[in-house]
Amino acid sequence: RMLKFLRAVLDDIHGELRCEGEHALIVLHDDGRTRRLFAYGTWFILVHGLACWLARRRIPLIEMRFRASAPTDDSDYRMRFCEDVTFSAEETLIRFDRSFLDLKLSETEASLRAFLQNAPANILVKYRNESSTTALVRRRLRNQIPDDWPDLDELSRLMNLSAATLQRRLLAEGTNYRQLKDELRRDIAIELFSNSTLTVAEVAARTGFQETSAFHRAFRKWTGASPGMYRQGKASS
Repeated sequence: RMLKFLRAVLDDIHGELRCEGEHALIVLHDDGRTRRLFAYGTWFILVHGLACWLARRRIPLIEMRFRASAPTDDSDYRMRFCEDVTFSAEETLIRFDRSFLDLKLSETEASLRAFLQNAPANILVKYRNESSTTALVRRRLRNQIPDDWPDLDELSRLMNLSAATLQRRLLAEGTNYRQLKDELRRDIAIELFSNSTLTVAEVAARTGFQETSAFHRAFRKWTGASPGMYRQGKASS
């Protein structure tokens, strides 16, 4: 229904839901004319954000592709959508686990009114479930320096859970403990580069890396840019 509505109100682009084996894809067609990256991104923010709201949980994306070329800094796309983002692709699409199509709608006509009162701000930001296990773990780790982060067994004891239960809950939310720590290290690094004058070596240490070279490799994987390029891009923007 969402895709049909957007096709009715937008003349130049339209979405199509496809299923391929265990995956579901939402393909954004542009009639062969490559649009601005911002247009593609905004369309998917609306579609993905509304789907997450309807299910009352974040729907993790496996892959995202854009026909548009890569921006100078693609970290916002990786943080908002997923790590696996490809630019200058043949199609513009998102891929996710097909099982999410079977989720029951958690919102109602009553909650819709409150949702519309806060729109579009509530769908222009990354959907977060603040009561989720992922959010609870992030808040706990955020209050510690990375060098003091507990291992999975210790964390599960602190949360009065078994390690298997904690792993299962994180997996159900589309993540795991290692990925969650990596994402938090990335967020801390980006915050430090944006709001401080710390050197790359100092930021590496603050995010729990003993070797600056390892931090360089991780940061490039997270954002698609070296720390120096990222900081330079922020300074000029």
